[in-house]
Amino acid sequence: MKEIGELSELRFLARAYSEGFVVSKPFGDNASYDFIVDYNGRLSRVQCKSTATLDKRNAYKICTTHGKNKQVLYLSQEVDVIACYVFPTDSWYIIPIERVNVKTINLYPHRISERPLFEGFLEAWELFEDKTTQAEQHLGECRNNLSLENELEAG
Repeated sequence: MKEIGELSELRFLARAYSEGFVVSKPFGDNASYDFIVDYNGRLSRVQCKSTATLDKRNAYKICTTHGKNKQVLYLSQEVDVIACYVFPTDSWYIIPIERVNVKTINLYPHRISERPLFEGFLEAWELFEDKTTQAEQHLGECRNNLSLENELEAG
């Protein structure tokens, strides 16, 4: 399991770097985040999570907790972003920590979901550029696109 986490961290590092970000890794294992992403001096603390298997409901699950018994949600004082990697689809979800208020999230990069709570953050690398206003703007655009898709399917 540790190897999968390390591999997803390597993939995050390579992808973030290819997107033009400066990426740093804290020394040791005491930080609550895996990386710091720097965009023009704006720093974001990133916790990487990954998944490789579908559950019974055809969703990829990500555990968004930490601690001794994996019962503690990450807080905005610890982490700015949860970066979720889905191995089979080679997909990244860049999710602001303010949007993560459950212990497990379901991701659907392989299909349209009836409950697209996090699908708007699929490949949302631009959220590192401005974590205050860009996240809300991005989410609004995703909601508008989803509404348009639903209207096209219904009509």
